[in-house]
Amino acid sequence: MKSVWFLALAVAAGVSAAVPARAAELRVHGSSSMEAAVFRAHKGELERATGLTLNVAANGSARGLEDLLRGDADIAMISAPLQSEKDKVQATGKETLQEYRVGLSTLAFIVRKDAPINGLNTTQAKSILSGGINNWSQLGGPDAPIVVIVEDAGGGTRITVENTLLNGPVRAQITSVPDAAEVVKAVAATPGAFGVTTTPLADDSVKLLGIDQAIQLPLAYVTRGPANNDARRLIEATLKLGIK
Repeated sequence: MKSVWFLALAVAAGVSAAVPARAAELRVHGSSSMEAAVFRAHKGELERATGLTLNVAANGSARGLEDLLRGDADIAMISAPLQSEKDKVQATGKETLQEYRVGLSTLAFIVRKDAPINGLNTTQAKSILSGGINNWSQLGGPDAPIVVIVEDAGGGTRITVENTLLNGPVRAQITSVPDAAEVVKAVAATPGAFGVTTTPLADDSVKLLGIDQAIQLPLAYVTRGPANNDARRLIEATLKLGIK
């Protein structure tokens, strides 16, 4: 009887040993620009490097920070300086946030594929976004209004446009969408559209305009208080990717 009992224990132990331990989950919420630059191509690589299951939600920089502060995310992604993002966040506890920069992305100016222009300079881009240029005829195109599409206030590309390119707010007459990924979809579907997103998001559904000066924006993780071991593993693995 004892031999049967020991055999049963051995079988149970063998079955238990054969079942792999489930990887810890890390909830990563925030910037669609950072999600495109980091996770679309490298998610599997990062999961292997960290031993974590990465649950990624691209819901915008400000929303990612709010999720972090509410406890709905473990780490946030932003694509603008943290101080600029804090100003757009309503949740409490902002003083506890800590930023870890891991790479760079670049602003992308996009139009519909049938648009009459292929490039512009930063002065023209600034004038379109501030309201000085309102019609395609001012750029050598047809007599048609320019429909400016940008992400909602609090998004990383919107903050970079206003703080770096314009040194002020975008024009009042705009179409605002939830995040930089939605800008691409809206531009592709809107006649006369001009939008601002980031280069990893500018797919072949739109035309990426040439520009005389690259405008970069930071990609960073944010934690509430110092990064714990899981968050630090992700930060270190992302830094090794050398995204710029």
